[in-house]
Amino acid sequence: MLEPSLGWREVTVENYLAIFDGAGYISPFGYSSNTGNSNIEFYGPLLLIAGILFLLSSLCAVISAIKEKRSYSLLFAILMIGGLGLFCYGLTVIEDFENILEGLNFLTGANYTVFFGSENLGALGFWAWRLGNGFFIAIGAFIITLIGTLLKK
Repeated sequence: MLEPSLGWREVTVENYLAIFDGAGYISPFGYSSNTGNSNIEFYGPLLLIAGILFLLSSLCAVISAIKEKRSYSLLFAILMIGGLGLFCYGLTVIEDFENILEGLNFLTGANYTVFFGSENLGALGFWAWRLGNGFFIAIGAFIITLIGTLLKK
């Protein structure tokens, strides 16, 4: 259903105990992993709303540009960045991520952000997380839409 490598967030674990080894990808429409589990799990309404807002505003921005409605196109470009911002906010309020970061803070004494980071936990493996490729592609789409809107006469 979703191409995992285009997820908006990526979590990678190289686990020496082989409890979990692989990568998980989170998009606004669900979660998937490359550990043999092909099921897509839903991760909350905020991420879903963010994805729908981004997709609809992208489509409306293109339609507005075709019809040469610059003000509407600019409005929809702003809504695109709103969808990206809502996705980032949604990541910060997901309780599972909060619990993982609190556990890492307890184990290592360091502070972590939900958007990116990495830690080697010895026998528990190397953990890394970051905003995924799809997130940066969406930012690129916003920038191209905004430039196209502003340069249009």
